[in-house]
Order: sequence, then structure tokens, then C-alpha cells
Amino acid sequence: MALVPPPTKPSAGPWPRLPDQLRLEAGEVHILCASLELSEPRLRGVAGTLSPEELDRAARFHARRDKDRFIARRGLLRELLGQQVRAAPGRLVFSSGPFGKPALATPAGDRLLHFSAAHSDTLAAFAISHGAELGVDIERVRELPDLPGLISTICSDREQLEWERVPEDQRLRAFFNIWTRKEAFLKGIGLGLSKPPREIEVPWHSCEPDQSLPVSDQARQFPGWSLRSLPLRDFALALALRHPPTAVRCWQWNPEPQR
Repeated sequence: MALVPPPTKPSAGPWPRLPDQLRLEAGEVHILCASLELSEPRLRGVAGTLSPEELDRAARFHARRDKDRFIARRGLLRELLGQQVRAAPGRLVFSSGPFGKPALATPAGDRLLHFSAAHSDTLAAFAISHGAELGVDIERVRELPDLPGLISTICSDREQLEWERVPEDQRLRAFFNIWTRKEAFLKGIGLGLSKPPREIEVPWHSCEPDQSLPVSDQARQFPGWSLRSLPLRDFALALALRHPPTAVRCWQWNPEPQR
């Protein structure tokens, strides 16, 4: 299984730059990381592709920073998907499942295009695939005021016991690993946070970037799902997949025009 090594920084490192034309083969999964800090001209450009509903959602943000990041995230997602289905970003139509999982109503030939998006601070992560259901989540690793309280909120009793065995200097990273894995899995199966995180269990231990981890006790209800973590400096990034991909390819996306 091919996997490009993860970068050591969100904006630079071994991840290659995204090519002008991203070729997505059947069975492959592509992950793209992009900054949401766009220049004013670029931000206006992507805002022009958003639907009235998306613009209304953007207007609800009180902070300008949050509004701009929402516009950037939605606009970049439209650009990425539009390239894959050969449609103008502004013409894409989205639908949502019973619990809000987004889907693309625009056809992609005879293949279904799966996608997932997440962001934390200034960094967005996008995952796309033809034929492979997936979910992605990203979180900046940061100090938290009540880590034990959060553990009790999102972890099962068994997971809490396992967390207590983790060396103290590794507990913060371990928390973000398990949190992003749960979020990615819940997004992948289409339930989101409608299902309490304590009701699912995922592996605690770290893994190599090309190693998949099975979802613990959900195999019967959600067969074929696995998880992997792709570490970035200062971030935790998790990918949930249904059925093994032929390859996972990681890209560094600079959304600003090159001069």
C-alpha cells in the first residue's frame, strides 16, 4: 500500500504539493491539507461560488475570522470536488443524510465520489475517494483545562482505564488521537455526534502512517471500517475508511495562485 510520509509541519514538509490536475483512481484515497488564511481577492473569489444557504451560514458568525475560515473551507471544498466531477464549483449541489452527513448530488460519471472535510484553527483537511466511504478529522494538539473530565465524557469505561495506563507525558497526544479517530469514524458512518462518543471504542495505541487499526466493538454493526492516524506537527489527523484502499496519497495544497 502506497503512502506518502506525513509532513512535520502543516504548511511544509515531505507532503508533495498538489498538482494542477489531481488524478483520482478507483480505490484511492487522497488527503489534502490547506491553509484557510486566504488573501482578500482569493477569499472573494471562493465566496462567489457559495450557495445562498452557505452565505447565510457564514453571516451568522460573529467573529470575522470565523466567517472567513468558513467561507474558505466551503469554497475550497467546492473547487476540489468541482475539478473531480468537471463542474463549475458554484454549480455543485449538496444533499445531506439523516444526521447531516453531506453528499454530492452532482454525478461523477458512473462512480460515486465520497468526501469528508474538517478543520482546526487555520488548517483544513479534505479527504476524497471514488468508491471508498470515509471520514476525516483534524485537531490542533493543545493544552486543555479539564482533560480528565473530557476523557470521562468521550471515552467508555474500558477506554478510561486504558488512558490511565498511558505515561503522563503522552496523555495529551493520546487524547487527541482517540478524539480525532472517533470523530472521523462517526463522520464516516454518517452519524456524527448524534451518537455519543462513549458508545464507540477505537484503539488507543499509536500506529505507523500506513498501518490501519480496526474499530473495536463496532465490527458487527459497521463491518469493514478501519482507522489510521497521520501525524502533523501540532496537529492530530485521523482517517476512517470502509474497506482497504489501494493507496492513500497525501498532498500539501497551496490555494493561493502562484506568481
